[in-house]
Amino acid sequence: MGKEEAKQSKTWPVAIATLERCYLKHHTSNKSVRYYAPAIQCRFSVGGNVYTGTEYDFSADYTTRAKAQAKLDEISALKQLMIRYKPSDPFTNVYKPGMHAVHFIRQLIGFTAVLISSLSMLGIIRY
Repeated sequence: MGKEEAKQSKTWPVAIATLERCYLKHHTSNKSVRYYAPAIQCRFSVGGNVYTGTEYDFSADYTTRAKAQAKLDEISALKQLMIRYKPSDPFTNVYKPGMHAVHFIRQLIGFTAVLISSLSMLGIIRY
């Protein structure tokens, strides 16, 4: 999900969801770093229609299994979740809405890369 959806998610409507299953998912980067994230499967109704899914948050990747497991344990203890869903597309929903530190870190890295590249092309920074 994009930064804009992460920002907007704090104002999305709330639904009570029933937790069906939660588990750890993982993927490996092209640099062989393994990332973990809590995966949440829940069910909720909006306007008489039933939806499933839920992201923990829009940036829930952790490089340690323990950090992801801690988030998973928090959710596993609950029977019902308060989630926020996108009004125009309830299939887009999240447990922890809003922007998180990783969004700002990604922006900072992107800005720094553009700045250094620009200064290098202008000859201000020389290697």
